[in-house]
Formats: sequence, structure tokens, C-alpha cells
Amino acid sequence: MDTTATRPPDDADRILLVDDDATNLDVLRHTLDGRGYRLFVTRSGESAIEVARRVHPLLILLDVVMPGIDGYETCRRLKADPETREAAVIFLSSLDEAKDKVRGLEVGAVDFVTKPVQSDEVVARVNTHITLQRLRRQLETRNAELARELAVAQELLMDARRRVQGPLLGDSPAIRALRESIARYA
Repeated sequence: MDTTATRPPDDADRILLVDDDATNLDVLRHTLDGRGYRLFVTRSGESAIEVARRVHPLLILLDVVMPGIDGYETCRRLKADPETREAAVIFLSSLDEAKDKVRGLEVGAVDFVTKPVQSDEVVARVNTHITLQRLRRQLETRNAELARELAVAQELLMDARRRVQGPLLGDSPAIRALRESIARYA
């Protein structure tokens, strides 16, 4: 179990495992250990929220049936918090009725795995959702870069317009008539 208080680098693949049953946590840890993920473990919904706020995981594997606040409420709170809302949540539960799965998706989960879990299935779903999270973050970064580039380009355009409309061309009656003509046809 990783209990460091410092925030890992943003490029680390952090996964939070949440289950009140130590055996289930051991199975998940064994399944995901050695695959390049940084695993954090907790045994309640309340502590899951605290740990998620501290470590900012890309993915949370969350049990539904737990004492205290259940997985549904934990997910709802995680998704309501700006510090944790971006984490993908996969529910793990022995509940296997469609209504339980639908409820999980309605509160913000991206997937639902029925217990007992199959290691290959867990690894495949984790890999898929980690990849999606990475791509989402790359897209957000690129969009921010493009927004900055657009702001610079708009500033350059405004500067060019000021220069063209300012002292470079002057303010003679002929230039004013030319500007009015351009404005009419534009």
C-alpha cells in the first residue's frame, strides 16, 4: 500500500482500489501489481474521497457494498468535487442486476465489473480506461495550447489593424473614403 503524502507526478498512472474486504483488495493488488501502475488502497468510501483528493488518481476501482457510505454515494461525491471529478470510476460488485449497473453509470461510473472478478477482464478494462484518461488529458492540454495560440494570433491581428488604420495610412479624406468603402463591401 502506498501511503505517501506527496502528490505523484502528473504522468504517473495512479489507481485507487477501494473495497472493505481485504481479500478482494489483495486480489486486485495482485492482478494489477507489476503493470506500471501506482496503486493506492483504502477500505471505505470516506477514506476513498480523502485519498482521491490527495493523490488525484486516473482511475478508481470501487466496491459498491461497503459500510458507511456505499460505493454509489462515494462515486456521487467524487464526481461532485472539482478535485476528483475527472477520475474514471469502475464499480466492482457482486450485484449483477441491470438496475444496479445502470445506477452505477447514472452516478458517474464509466464501467461495472461483476464479482468475482476475472483478472484478464479487470486488466483489459483498466488498460482501456487508463488509455482513455490519458487521451482525454492530452486533448485538454492540446486545446489549452491552441487557445493560447489563438489569443496570440488575435492580438497580432488587432495590432495589425491598429497599424493599418492608424498613422501608417494617415487620416486624409481619401483614406477615410477608402475605409468606408472597404467597410461597406466587407
